[in-house]
Amino acid sequence: SGGGGQNQLPTSEYLLVGASSAYNAQGVVLLCNLDGTNCIEFLGGNSTRLNAQALGLVNNDRFGTSMAINGAILYVSAASKDGGDGKSPGSGKIFRFDLTNAIAPTPNANASAATPSSITFTLTKDGVTPVANQYFGKSLFATPTALYVGSNLRKNSEVEQGRYSQLKTGSIFQCDLKGENCNEVI
Repeated sequence: SGGGGQNQLPTSEYLLVGASSAYNAQGVVLLCNLDGTNCIEFLGGNSTRLNAQALGLVNNDRFGTSMAINGAILYVSAASKDGGDGKSPGSGKIFRFDLTNAIAPTPNANASAATPSSITFTLTKDGVTPVANQYFGKSLFATPTALYVGSNLRKNSEVEQGRYSQLKTGSIFQCDLKGENCNEVI
């Protein structure tokens, strides 16, 4: 959890909620009070901070599928996003947001009154070859030393009883905290 100065976003005092089906499944991350009230569109959607267009989201990307936070770094997956090659829908991508300088919204703020902040983001360079419909980022887990990324429908080829088949067995990747240098560990 974060913390810091009066104007910084203390991540332990807010609830972040992924709504991956919102906006024709472009997705949005909501920031709410801990009791689930006074939610605003924080990232994606029509956010005044970084909206869907600024993030390069399109219909069916499913931004907000999963999230993990490590200090002031927020990881958000778009598990159905194209792999960037134009041929791999559903391959999935991870966004990395640095919330160090994020400004907390005023109490009871709504999306139009939210204070803009200087959140920086990068689309991680995971090094994972795009595979259509693998859903890289379906689950995320961050530790102090690594980011773990689930890919629940990654295809692994196997020969079974003399026949070639594509089994959708799933995988887990271990990445560094920049979301790069990912290796399939399971």
